Amino acid sequence: MCANTSEGVVKMYERTRSVRAIALAKDMSRYAVKKMLVAQGASILSNDEAILIANRTHARKPFDGPAAEKAYLYGFVVGDVAVFRKSKFTLRAITHTTRAGFVLLFTLIFGKYGHINCKKTKQDDLRLFVDLDYESFAFLESRLGAHIPPWITVETFYHFLAGLIDSDGTIMLRQAGDYFQQIIRVFGENKAFLIQLKEFLEQAGFVLSFYRNAVAGSTRMWKGKRIVYNKDYYVLEVCRKKDAVRLLRMLPVQHPEKIARKQLALSVHSQGFCRWEEIKEKVLRLRQQQEQATL
Repeated sequence: MCANTSEGVVKMYERTRSVRAIALAKDMSRYAVKKMLVAQGASILSNDEAILIANRTHARKPFDGPAAEKAYLYGFVVGDVAVFRKSKFTLRAITHTTRAGFVLLFTLIFGKYGHINCKKTKQDDLRLFVDLDYESFAFLESRLGAHIPPWITVETFYHFLAGLIDSDGTIMLRQAGDYFQQIIRVFGENKAFLIQLKEFLEQAGFVLSFYRNAVAGSTRMWKGKRIVYNKDYYVLEVCRKKDAVRLLRMLPVQHPEKIARKQLALSVHSQGFCRWEEIKEKVLRLRQQQEQATL
């Protein structure tokens, strides 16, 4: 085979990174192509690497963030994001939402690692998903057990909790007679997980409320929709004022709606307000603004 042909094969391989594509284009065997590339000193990808490149439509970046970001992402996924191994190289994270702020947040935290796909469903919500590098994001798979993994430390716990609240928790100001409460709440069917959260926060000195909010088989109406509880449903919340204010100051939430609620809750506290009538207008105005932010 002449030198020019060998050089052409090397240039083609540098462009396509596919022995198979070159073999088809040149009507050669893959063995002959590989032999030619080796003779020219080319570095040949392994079979796995070649498959990965051939099947990747969008650029993908391995996770390389600090421990705090890792903890936040894990909490966010535990909250309301399904993950599964799509292939040897790909972990898919997928969720649904009707909130514009959640779309923005999902894009912000995952968009730097993979291409965000967004599609409207027949139920008039949005399906969001992203394909991530499996090896570096495999830690998200353990969310299926919904527990606090041992690699989450005291230093990163509040990042984890912030991710959980941003995904499927709430921060609110609620009337309590003539007064009001600042409340941080997480909820779900996994009683053991919520108890683990409770114990962690109690060790940090917080007083919490934990109760069963719904019994399996019960129903309720919410925003015109009938919700059926297939399992018992539990609520864990911090509502004592000094504990709620302390925890809010420690939570690095990133969801724009949760940030606004956190700022309002801390603002009314710093101004010394105690009665509901003093803050009612501000709270209702924020609620209305956020209700209008649906898709």
